[in-house]
Amino acid sequence: MEIDSILQKSKTLQRVSECVNNNIRLSLSCLQIGEKALTLYYLNKRCIVVCNDVLSLNMLKTELISLGKKVGELDAGYPLPVFAYKQENLSMCEFLGAVYDYYLGKTEILLVLGDALFQRLPNIDFFNKYINLKANENYNFAEIENTLVSLGYSRCEKVTKRGEFSIRGDIVDIFPASNNDPIRLDFFGDTLEKIYSFDVDLIEKKDVFNDINIYPATIYLFDENKQKIFDKLNNDIKQKINDNYLRYSEIKSHYENAFENSFIDISDSFILPYFDFKDNIISLFKSDLVVFDEPKKTFDNLYKIYDNNIISINNSIENNELLKNHKKYFYEIENNFNINNYLLFDNFNNTYFLYDENINFRNIGSRKYLFDYKALIKDISIYCASNYSCVLFCGGKSSVDSIGKYLITNNLTYQTKFNPNINKSQIVLLQDELPFSASFLEAGLVLIGTSDLVKKTRQSVTNTKTSKRNTFYLPKVGDYVVHEVHGIGKCIGLENLNLNGSNKDYFIVQYKNGDLLYVPSEQTNTLSAFLGSDKTPVLNKIGGQEFERAKEKVKQAVKKLAINLVELYKQRESQKGIKYESDNLMDLFENSFEYDLTTDQQSAVNDIKSDLYSGKLMDRLICGDVGYGKTEVALRAAYQVVLGGKQVAFLCPTTILSEQHFKTATKRLKDFVCNVKVLNRFKTKAEQDEILKGVKSGDVDILIGTHRLLSSDVVFKDLGLLILDEEHRFGVADKEKIKTLKKDVDVLTLSATPIPRTLNMALTGIRDISIIETPPKNRIAVQTYVTEESESLICDAIKREMARDGQVLIVYNKVDTIYDFSRKISALVPNARIGVAHGQMHEKLLEDTIYKLYNGEYDILIATTLIENGIDLPMANTLIVIDADRLGLSQLYQLKGRIGRSDRMAYAYFTFNPNKVLSIDAYKRLDAIMEFTELGSGFKIAMRDLEIRGAGNVLGKEQHGHMGKVGYELYCKLLDEAVSELKGKKEKEVKPIKIDIVCPAYIPENYISDEQDKIKYYDEISKISSTKEMIDVKNHLSQAFGEVPVELNNLLKIALIKNLGSMIDAKKILLSPTASKIYLYPKQEIVSEKVANVLHDRKDRMVLKFEDVPIIEMDLSKMSVVDKLDFVIKFLNDCIND
Repeated sequence: MEIDSILQKSKTLQRVSECVNNNIRLSLSCLQIGEKALTLYYLNKRCIVVCNDVLSLNMLKTELISLGKKVGELDAGYPLPVFAYKQENLSMCEFLGAVYDYYLGKTEILLVLGDALFQRLPNIDFFNKYINLKANENYNFAEIENTLVSLGYSRCEKVTKRGEFSIRGDIVDIFPASNNDPIRLDFFGDTLEKIYSFDVDLIEKKDVFNDINIYPATIYLFDENKQKIFDKLNNDIKQKINDNYLRYSEIKSHYENAFENSFIDISDSFILPYFDFKDNIISLFKSDLVVFDEPKKTFDNLYKIYDNNIISINNSIENNELLKNHKKYFYEIENNFNINNYLLFDNFNNTYFLYDENINFRNIGSRKYLFDYKALIKDISIYCASNYSCVLFCGGKSSVDSIGKYLITNNLTYQTKFNPNINKSQIVLLQDELPFSASFLEAGLVLIGTSDLVKKTRQSVTNTKTSKRNTFYLPKVGDYVVHEVHGIGKCIGLENLNLNGSNKDYFIVQYKNGDLLYVPSEQTNTLSAFLGSDKTPVLNKIGGQEFERAKEKVKQAVKKLAINLVELYKQRESQKGIKYESDNLMDLFENSFEYDLTTDQQSAVNDIKSDLYSGKLMDRLICGDVGYGKTEVALRAAYQVVLGGKQVAFLCPTTILSEQHFKTATKRLKDFVCNVKVLNRFKTKAEQDEILKGVKSGDVDILIGTHRLLSSDVVFKDLGLLILDEEHRFGVADKEKIKTLKKDVDVLTLSATPIPRTLNMALTGIRDISIIETPPKNRIAVQTYVTEESESLICDAIKREMARDGQVLIVYNKVDTIYDFSRKISALVPNARIGVAHGQMHEKLLEDTIYKLYNGEYDILIATTLIENGIDLPMANTLIVIDADRLGLSQLYQLKGRIGRSDRMAYAYFTFNPNKVLSIDAYKRLDAIMEFTELGSGFKIAMRDLEIRGAGNVLGKEQHGHMGKVGYELYCKLLDEAVSELKGKKEKEVKPIKIDIVCPAYIPENYISDEQDKIKYYDEISKISSTKEMIDVKNHLSQAFGEVPVELNNLLKIALIKNLGSMIDAKKILLSPTASKIYLYPKQEIVSEKVANVLHDRKDRMVLKFEDVPIIEMDLSKMSVVDKLDFVIKFLNDCIND
């Protein structure tokens, strides 16, 4: 690498290497991230680096990976334990995986957060325990399953993380604790034929192996120590009998059962100290070099954690909640780091470690140039005049060319390769990427990192429109559903039945009077979940006319609504906005963003650009989860408008949120000519007057603020864009003013959970919608619990979060008694620092409270729902909501979004009064917040809110009540059809088609057993309308679940036949052992010329006959079922395709 020849000039690095090789303890000072990473690279040793915080760890990791080093990272395996019985499961396996990677040599540098040093580990012999599986050998399935369970693995439907395994047919998927990818074992009978890894997200095959080692997924395995551990625990528990130890009988019973197993689940944290492990990550690998990054910071924090936990444990022991031996879990810090071979990166006068020599890295500090090439030229000229060589890591050829051109323009020559033999200064432009800058002044070297020079341009992402069907969530067993023909029923089951001589899965839908409808799985797309009103729908009667009459009434009603919609579309088309143009400054602004956009973010940006470049007025809803990057999308739209000479109003519901957006916008636009101001109650009268003057004169480009922006004295010179954040938080009067502000300007609405009315307008086409569902990298879903409120729950949750040095948010939405509640919490957790915030506080006091929370001066914030929007706290990872049943669904989801914004596991507890009877709507809201716990659920939450609250009345009384008769999805479909017809784009009517094919066609239970997964794939299969789509679905299934069984292969082909048949107006397709026929709908032209020609080409096997309807008879009697299906697919494709 080029960097090697560059670093060879540094005598300082040579001296560091010499000292480390001779076990001379060094303290290195005045280093930045760049110098630290390059020092580790130069040493080229296996080492453990103890970092003081997550930011430092991530920056070091980024730099080292760019240098080609294999890097692992280690956080605490789980929050430091408050030994509550049956604590929730936490990821020990992820912790253990990083240790395996380092032990097995998959990583050469292990970056460790300080609190991970508290995790006790077994001795090095444990890491030699594994089972070995070889290809082409025989194994018993039951034995494999038992062995995996004994090693701490848990069985699941589909593996997603380390420590899981699944068995489906002849496929065994294992996500070993020691691997970065899951492993698939492909059996034929008892013979293990293939072993290969696969991508857990893309389900693509990666590497093939001849054999594989499976290491334990937990360190808490029982071997010969089982009886010893049980005796010690049992003895300590018995001593508590006379101390009125309330949980004794429950715990004793639990652990007697637990000891029947071969390992202890990490959730049973009560027993962990009894394993009596002696090592931690440093002592385990004591022969390796240990590097302490800022040891003073690290160990100050470790002592704080240690003291807090020892106090907590002592209190619990005194209160008979814990046993004395639990105190042994924590190391005495000063006795635990008895190591000789260490290196200190010390900028803060460490007092914890002695050292033999100090080396001061004189450096010049780094500066972000990004696209400020004038400052770059000036600094390079100064460095060269001082005889320093400047090496610029440009990160690509295009950046080398653009920077090089600018250097030549300013009479500076450069080269593209570093020459270590030249003693005079040189300017070198490299295509290599090195994120962070560094300097070695004694060697005359200044290295300017890629992130300080440019932001790598991102690959353009093609915008793919989501079908409207995909915006609605799929029905599940127990839901009310709408069948396109028979109407509203209740899905009561999914069963495999033999009807008409062949096995299929059928959705069983119950209708009025208990009548049952069996819907074949290939017709799943005829069913949709019922969304209509908050009342239980009235079931229709099978074969009755009431649903047809209701549908006809809705059709007539939506025709009137469609006329209004078309008129509205025409008005929007005729309202000409500004036609903005692409600009180099816009490209620079986009490329200056320090993170890569997610796919959905890029798609939303493309949508907005298309709107702004079209010259039509934009009215777009951006729906994305809290923390998914809506603000960055909005700022790009804002800057585009500013470049077009217009002003932007950014309207927020709360003062705190406006301050947050102002800070974000100011930071984001600081290198670009753009005047950003904020207007809210934190501004004095004089400051407000000055801002208003700038807005009126046009000096202010972007004005961010609360409803204060709606006041009559706020006058824009030339407003071009209104950005509306969380519009559901504004009152009726404010919304009327917003309507006035919206006239003749582009509008962008941002929401994680849009109100039903807004969502309805987007789904019916009145407004455009872009959905951001892709989570940021490393985001972990929040663990969500709905439970009765109790002091023990609150106390345990707070202690667990404080034990890992985090913060707790408690939502208590009663201002009158909030301080009484604060005193109650203070009594429960005496050592906690508690802040209180509510909307009736003086603005300066409120601002000071939030500021202290940001700075970590509070452990707990007790607040009203004012924290719903705008507070972004990476260290807040526990949320407790009191009386959650009193809050709206979108409020609950927004509150949950306040936590879990880092790569740590976060916990949300939604509590309710145990003595209170909840309303039906409250039950629905709490049920929904539990159901949609995965990342990116904001849109689904909004859809459920639409179901609970209804859509409201958007364009008059015409639509009132109609959705309750046919369901929201069918309503939108009928509305779409009416609008298309008025626009002269009437689509061909898709007539119902009956499929009567005698062959087994379903998803076998041993292939996909999870009911909701089955429904998802049945829905996907039912939409297959081309051979390519069928092959794509089949490939995805085989990669996800193994080889597609015959029954499922038949189903794929039948679904394709059904949808192809509808394209030639087939009424029924019959394939049985005795007959093969295609019945057609009668029409003026019996068959098209294309179909007639295809029939003529197959006249030896096909003939057109006439009975009540035209019938194509086929002679397929000597064919197998598979050949019959293939023949019909080929015929239908030839009839349709040119």
